[in-house]
Amino acid sequence: MILRILLLSSLGVGLVAVVAARAVALQEDARQALCLSRMRELAIAVRHYAADHEDALPLVADRTRKPWTWWYHRLFAYTPSIATFYCPVVVEAHPVPPRSRLLPPVWNLECLSYGMTHFLDALQRKGRMLRLGEVTDPQKKFLFGESHHVILRPTPLFWDKDVAPRHEGHANFVTFGGEGVHFGDLPGAVPSRSGTGVHDLANWTLP
Repeated sequence: MILRILLLSSLGVGLVAVVAARAVALQEDARQALCLSRMRELAIAVRHYAADHEDALPLVADRTRKPWTWWYHRLFAYTPSIATFYCPVVVEAHPVPPRSRLLPPVWNLECLSYGMTHFLDALQRKGRMLRLGEVTDPQKKFLFGESHHVILRPTPLFWDKDVAPRHEGHANFVTFGGEGVHFGDLPGAVPSRSGTGVHDLANWTLP
């Protein structure tokens, strides 16, 4: 009888552990899905911005006056809410005040969630204003990624400093075409999944 009780007790403990682990996994899946959804909202905002500005993409950074303004200042009017600019993992640690219209501070690494591709900024600093229609293979060019920096630089020198793998060692990206891309484990400076890396997504060929 005692043995049976002990056996049933151990089975119960094991079942609780399995259920708890499953619940944690489901919560993380929900965070990741919401993160990608918000990044897709940013991609849609870029399209709407371009439609209002003769197909021009927003400036990643406006350095013509101080304080500098950034891409999210231009996209704010095209997004459904301030929450779009925040990964849910970041919000859990640093809640956004209700009805707040404050955008993420550029240098607060705890609050900034997403970075725009460095490629656009590099072109714009040279005076080259890329238009949305010039983006070839939009599903193969990343537009936003989870980042500690307002600009996400997919180079060996900066990658480990910029990328923010918030989802159990994984990071999310979204392409110009609005497709969500999930990269896992991010080995070293060049993240990859099944042989496809962010360097591939950022390999630009312009007309």
